[in-house]
Amino acid sequence: MSTQLITEFLNSQTPIRDSYFIANHTIVRDLQEKLLEKGYFLERQVNEYEYMKEHGIDIQGKTIMELESVIQYYVGYWINRNASLAKRGKNALFDKN
Repeated sequence: MSTQLITEFLNSQTPIRDSYFIANHTIVRDLQEKLLEKGYFLERQVNEYEYMKEHGIDIQGKTIMELESVIQYYVGYWINRNASLAKRGKNALFDKN
């Protein structure tokens, strides 16, 4: 059983969105680094920017972008077959069905 399934099934208090599981994917981490070089901070996890600021990691002056929104915009613009789905709501993009 994968770590993702264990985390999902053992967590009974706080709902876990499917988008949370992609936040640690290598591609997303690499994207965060590349965007940082261009003046953007890709917030892979909820409140990641605030956490970094509180712990002295300097990312001030960067435009903050939430991962879920970035995925929604990307799908809406580049993947035509899912554009209407992306525009209706980002939650549907992460639906397992």
